[in-house]
Amino acid sequence: MNEEFDTVEPSGELGWTSALGNPPEVSHEMNLTEAIEMADEFAREELGAESNATEFMTYIASVESNYGNIQSGGMHQQWMNNALSYGPFQMDPIRYYATVQDPKLGPEHKKRIGKANDFLISQGYGENFDISKIAIYDPKTNDFSSKSERKIMHDPLINSVLTRLALMQSKRAAPEEMDDMAMYYQEFWGPKWSQSNDKDFKAGMRKEANNKYLDIMEYKGRLENENLEEIKEDNTEAKIVDYLKGLF
Repeated sequence: MNEEFDTVEPSGELGWTSALGNPPEVSHEMNLTEAIEMADEFAREELGAESNATEFMTYIASVESNYGNIQSGGMHQQWMNNALSYGPFQMDPIRYYATVQDPKLGPEHKKRIGKANDFLISQGYGENFDISKIAIYDPKTNDFSSKSERKIMHDPLINSVLTRLALMQSKRAAPEEMDDMAMYYQEFWGPKWSQSNDKDFKAGMRKEANNKYLDIMEYKGRLENENLEEIKEDNTEAKIVDYLKGLF
């Protein structure tokens, strides 16, 4: 992805300005699971998304940030205050620019962005809310400018909507089976290790990604503890799919 971008300035000193209104407190109380489900439902009902991406978005957040930071002893409820620098999906400046700020975005995707703004306005984000103006990219540092509002970039619903918009830039249906999610995560989300030419190394990293996802499934109560470690030792698609089928 090209890192030489024009700087897009927000309308005020911070990415979240008085013109956009105050960040709604209700959104900060929304947990990541609710936000993912709401963003994906919106995409399917209003943006024309043909596949359900809830599970794949869960996978991305699990691998990128331990689902917004899992602390010892259970899921940390106030994940927003402790999530890593780019939020639960690690929406970095380059991907943010490519998703909502690049002037070369096509008309169809720009319409999605407009509908996303309407959706978030309906959720209480202020009548002038614009998802493309909450942060700016600094080409000198390859990071978000200090003028950006990191707290808003970590908002669970905004982050989930941004991620769903990013996924819609690909025509491929969002995968739902674990090994397929691992491969698509490698190919589309592009973690740093995906740049390696070592196939064995990348296979090992996909297995590690799967184990992080399985850890989150344990916390979310979708796997039985006594069998989790056995599955993680050999987390092939067939084994995990067969096991999950037995649970439902």
